[in-house]
Amino acid sequence: MARTQSVKSPLASFVVFVIGLAVFGSIVASAHYFAIDLPAQKTPSSPKNTDEINALQVEIENLQAQLPGLRQQLLIKTEQLQKLKEQIESVNNQVMGLDPVKDRQRYSEYEQQIREYNMQLTLLSVEVHDLMSTVNNLENFISKLQKKLDELQKLEQPSGQ
Repeated sequence: MARTQSVKSPLASFVVFVIGLAVFGSIVASAHYFAIDLPAQKTPSSPKNTDEINALQVEIENLQAQLPGLRQQLLIKTEQLQKLKEQIESVNNQVMGLDPVKDRQRYSEYEQQIREYNMQLTLLSVEVHDLMSTVNNLENFISKLQKKLDELQKLEQPSGQ
């Protein structure tokens, strides 16, 4: 009997090599997926927001440092407003005791003084209102920043806590 030797073509050897390489690559990729990728997906790491947290803390501290000065200004302006109202009331009482015909000169002086006081009263009222709005807006802004800071700090904590 004659022996027949099969002669492999170089193309067939190359195809077998490529298929073997693909199988080996699939095995390595699967091992990597189960050993590294899958556990990483099950325990997601929270984003690190330390820079943003630090910036928010500094901004909140700076804004809170401004509040006492603004409150002091508001207190001073409110006291000035009260004193001015008392002065207007005092002048009004003096005017009530005058006869517009007899005491015409003093009456007109008091009227002029009341007009000036009323202008000052209007300006002071606007200043007080503006200061109150500024303080309230600043407090609200600080509150919003604090909430955002709290949310970021919760994200920073490990999920087990």
